[in-house]
Amino acid sequence: MSNRRLYYFLFPFFWALAFIAYYRAHGAQFVYDHNMWAEAYERLGWAGIRTQFGEKSLHYIFQYTYFLLYKVFGWNGWYWTTFQTAWHAVNAVLFFAMIRKWCGWYGISRPSQIAFIGALFFLLSPYHTEVVIWGAGLEYMMITSFILVALICLSEYFENGEPRYFVLTYVFYLVGLLTWELALVFPAMAFILFFLSPFDKVGFRRFMFTIFLPMSVLVPAYFLLTKWSSGSALTHYGAAAHMNVSPTLLIPNISRFLLKLFDVSLVYGKAHSYTFIQWLSKPMIVAVQIVIYIGILGFCLRALILRRHLFIVLMAGLGFVSLLPMLNLYFAYFTYIESDRYVYLCSGFFYGGLAMLFFQLHRYLRCLFIAGFLFTQVFFLHRFVTTWRTSGRVVHGLVQGFRWQDAPHIYVLATPDAVSGAWCLRSLPPYGIAIALKAQRGIDISQKMDEVMQYEMNNRYDSCHAEKIGEGLYRYQFTQYGNWFIKSGLGTGGWEDDKYKVEVDQWGMSFTVLIKKYVSGDVVIYQVRDHWEEVK
Repeated sequence: MSNRRLYYFLFPFFWALAFIAYYRAHGAQFVYDHNMWAEAYERLGWAGIRTQFGEKSLHYIFQYTYFLLYKVFGWNGWYWTTFQTAWHAVNAVLFFAMIRKWCGWYGISRPSQIAFIGALFFLLSPYHTEVVIWGAGLEYMMITSFILVALICLSEYFENGEPRYFVLTYVFYLVGLLTWELALVFPAMAFILFFLSPFDKVGFRRFMFTIFLPMSVLVPAYFLLTKWSSGSALTHYGAAAHMNVSPTLLIPNISRFLLKLFDVSLVYGKAHSYTFIQWLSKPMIVAVQIVIYIGILGFCLRALILRRHLFIVLMAGLGFVSLLPMLNLYFAYFTYIESDRYVYLCSGFFYGGLAMLFFQLHRYLRCLFIAGFLFTQVFFLHRFVTTWRTSGRVVHGLVQGFRWQDAPHIYVLATPDAVSGAWCLRSLPPYGIAIALKAQRGIDISQKMDEVMQYEMNNRYDSCHAEKIGEGLYRYQFTQYGNWFIKSGLGTGGWEDDKYKVEVDQWGMSFTVLIKKYVSGDVVIYQVRDHWEEVK
């Protein structure tokens, strides 16, 4: 089969698989960030393009793309799901093309088969639901595409020296820089690719002065431009998070991300995996990990000297570099879906290397390992998509069923922050339900609504009960075990401020709240599954 005919078959095949895997979660993208951006798009309209809709980073291409998609798709979940699964399939095809090319570089047998299995692992990874379903995850798919195309073009340039590939590499690198900060790692990727390339069309001097150094100069220029335009060079989580390079943080996080890709955190369940990832931070265990990674680095150096196993070294190097900016951003929530979006690009290199290793086994073992790994992925992908589907249904029911917009003041006793890790009505102010109502129904209650608590919802059947036990005094209680209360993104016990006095029972099953500014006529409501109940 010719290359062109192969891709004519491959893209629709991958797209069909992705759509079948994800279609049940259509509409689940309308949570958290998506609602905030949609509200800004409606408020500012086309004029918002001038100010990038208030975005403080240089994400121009992402913001314009997202704005145009919102204008075309609106609140139609089927349109969004169809589009996002198509983009995910495009990235799987790009990984296929890249893995196939590099297998050919090093004379690895069955390159197309290895590339297909690696791309299939990527396509069906349960860790990509956050990117493919969540509307605000689009930037990760976009930057992955631009980086992969730039790598493929650069590979062609190293292979045959044609100037057009040199130009295209720069074009996609620059497009990536204006999409998401992850593009800043591309000079390091280009450096690794050059030294592991088996071709000599581009000499070291030419590479350094036409590719690596000019691209590297754009990195500090990017930060200076960001600081000039927004007042801070590091805008997302701030310098305290992004510049934390403590080895006791970074080393365990490498292990956490790798174990995530091996599906370890899925197999052992939430409680056990949470305990395990915390255990990785113990000083003695950190020391053991350092020794292991020094050994891996030694293997890579030996492979470079002997010019052996270069494909594995290449995939490991590119995977590590693509993960490097996120190593201090692993958030160990007590949920399945945690920091998954950060492994989207990295996982493609990981799965490509894993597929190649599987193909070095005897054919019976190879088939057994590939089938087993795919079964695990599909099983948990189905579970994760179901979780997102529940989150989407809960948000839709709460937004469409809200009817107290004319009340003088609304107190919400508790809303779901997330459903087993899939974002729902996030607890970071401004309150998620107020944002969703304004974005989706044009109802602005932000000045007359307060939210007492949030909680982690585990499944669609989670329920609760609330009652009035005095003037301005209410009791809220879960009707099942396994939930926990959250305030401003963190687990919480009792607390008091100028609005409330909250007491949580010792088992974390209920709380009582005294609403200090309660006035007769104010409405007190709480969420039960996908609808609201009013406390009478």
